[in-house]
Amino acid sequence: MTLYLYLFILFINLLFAFRKRQSTLLTIGTLITILLFISGAGPEYIGQNDYINYKIRYDSIGNVSLFESAQVGYTFLMKVGNLLNLDFFAFRMLVTAICLLLLYKTVIKRYAYNSNYILLMYMMYPMIIDSEHFRNFIAMTIFLVAIRFLERNLLKDKIKFLVLVLIAFSIHTAFIFYTPLIFVNANDKNRLVKGIATGTIFLTIVAFLNNNQVPFLQLILKFFDDEKVIRYLSSRTNFGFLIPVILHLISIILVYWSRKVIIRKNFKTNIMDELNDSINYNQKKRVADIEFINLVFWINIIGIVFFPLYMMSTTFYRLARNFLILNFIVYSIASNKLKRGSAYKLIFNSTVIASVTLWLVMDLIITTRPERVLIQFFTRNLFFN
Repeated sequence: MTLYLYLFILFINLLFAFRKRQSTLLTIGTLITILLFISGAGPEYIGQNDYINYKIRYDSIGNVSLFESAQVGYTFLMKVGNLLNLDFFAFRMLVTAICLLLLYKTVIKRYAYNSNYILLMYMMYPMIIDSEHFRNFIAMTIFLVAIRFLERNLLKDKIKFLVLVLIAFSIHTAFIFYTPLIFVNANDKNRLVKGIATGTIFLTIVAFLNNNQVPFLQLILKFFDDEKVIRYLSSRTNFGFLIPVILHLISIILVYWSRKVIIRKNFKTNIMDELNDSINYNQKKRVADIEFINLVFWINIIGIVFFPLYMMSTTFYRLARNFLILNFIVYSIASNKLKRGSAYKLIFNSTVIASVTLWLVMDLIITTRPERVLIQFFTRNLFFN
């Protein structure tokens, strides 16, 4: 039943995704369904899985000091859940519901023209892996909420962004690697970002020649006391790092393509306004669109700094994956600008869907055995099977 319901919700969202306006009722229904999909994934799974590991940790949190690890934020959340006498299933469902609400109200609704487009893309892949990576999902929500503070190049906003990133870091330590994003702003002539990205590419080449090890790694490790982070940073891959690198580069290409579409369409609209000698009440929205897409474009560019991390552990691919919702919003804005029914719009959105499918295949079929997560997600959901 899970698969049939999943395909039905996907199909309905597909019908509304490429329209000028979204369906609010469908959006609400889809969010509720996503909550049930994610919350129902895990408890009935066969074999050792992340749900079991999270549950064991949650059930024993009363014996753990709040400051036992750097992930003090997640420890605090678990202790609150215990105080409320919630079992892990109820705790996870409640936190997931709050995160979904925050993502919709403060990120998707803030920037997107059509929420059904974003939810369609989210259900195709990120929803499935988010059901497995609970802590990352919480931290990602906080990180995406923080993005609004990069819209203006003001010190107070940079500080707010850093504070939220540190809170996300207290949930999942890998989020400390988002701190370089304070150098990003909506200015498309961001020389510093270009310099950082160029330097990282050089460091990636050096690491590759150094047997996939970053030079001076031991100096970096001294700043971490988290055993898992040290293990990640001390490991290495062979050529597995090419998967996240390719996926990340595809995202950059698609965001760049979307950026060109939006700028070109807005330019044509401005010309028509001048010819009609009229004041366009949507002018501010068009400017906001361009500023947002510039911001997301440079976020993806500076994300190139993660390339050396991919070489040490493909686990760090999550850092690029957490950009996907932002990228989906950009794609939705570009799609909205294109003429309905045009071949160009069909090609653009088909490419976007193909890229999301590629993420699904690379992550949940090639990198992870399908029976580990993907198959059980559709065959052992607690609510629908």
